[in-house]
Formats: sequence, structure tokens, C-alpha cells
Amino acid sequence: PVAPAMFSYLISRLSSQLLGTLYPAYASYKAIKEQNAHEYVRWMKYWTVFGFFQVLETFADSFIFWIPFYYEVKIGFLVFLIHPRFEGADYVFRNVLHPTLDEHEPHIDGAIQSFSERARVKMGHAITFLMQHSRGYIMSLLEKALLERNAVADRPHEPAAPAAATAAPGAPAPAATASPAPKPAGATPLKAE
Repeated sequence: PVAPAMFSYLISRLSSQLLGTLYPAYASYKAIKEQNAHEYVRWMKYWTVFGFFQVLETFADSFIFWIPFYYEVKIGFLVFLIHPRFEGADYVFRNVLHPTLDEHEPHIDGAIQSFSERARVKMGHAITFLMQHSRGYIMSLLEKALLERNAVADRPHEPAAPAAATAAPGAPAPAATASPAPKPAGATPLKAE
């Protein structure tokens, strides 16, 4: 029983992406490109219905997935919405969404306006808070870096240790480099010919 349900789910998701999203997206592109007003309106209605369908599908997939043929019904509904013979998106838009949204439009607009104002105020507070606290944090980091730099600059420079002292224990001492022999007084340098 688990394997067929999982198979139905996978077929439903693939069909939803191909039928519900990819094909309508391409058809919408064609309507815009060809400036076909009838097709443009048709696909705008489809996307409106599909957006609400996606929200409902999210909840339905969590609660009523166990109903027999649930996924198959979803695929059938998408075909109903898309196929020009049925004009399902137009039907659902005119008979369900438009009347419902038209009735509740002032409340929805008010809720969106209120939410956007509250979000703007909250974002302003958050940005102010971050700027105030980050400025202090950045200043303390800069101060710490300057103090460390000054501490390094104020330290007396120690002479470099001789090479033999830095060799690893048991390692042969590096060969001494020969310094050029002093020139005898009165010697002239050789000239290349």
C-alpha cells in the first residue's frame, strides 16, 4: 500500500509541475509575445486560480492525502483548469474566486495595508537597532586592531637568531657562506674584453 501511494504522489507532483506550471508559463509567454488579449486574460485567470489552488493543495496534501484517488483527482482538476475545451480556470474564476474576492476586497486590502505599514515600522526599528549595535561592535573591533598594531610597532626589534641556533636538533648545521676575500691594495679589477 505504501509503494502505490508514493508512486501516485510522485506522478502527481510531476504532473503538477508540468501541467500546472511549465505548460501555462510557456502559454503565457506566447500570449504576451503575440499580444493576444484573449489568451492573456485567459492565462491571467488561470494563474489567479492556480495560486489559490497551490495554497489549498499545501494544506490538503497534509490532511487528506489518504483519500483514495486524491492525487489522480488533483491531476484531473489541473487538466480541467488548463484545457481550452473545459475552460475550467475561467469557470472557477467567474463563479468562485471573483465573487468571493469582490465581496471581501475592502477587508483584504485593509489587511494588506495594515500588514505592510507594520512591516515597514518593524523593519525600520530592526535596521536602527542593527546600525546602533553594529556601529559599537565595529568600533570596538577597529580599536582592538589599532591597539594590536601599535603594540607590535612599539616592541623593540630583536636581532635575527643565527642559523645554527634555529636548526632542528640532530640536523646538520648549514654550511657557512664564504664572504668575498678582501682585495689587495693596489689591485685593479679585470676588464672583460
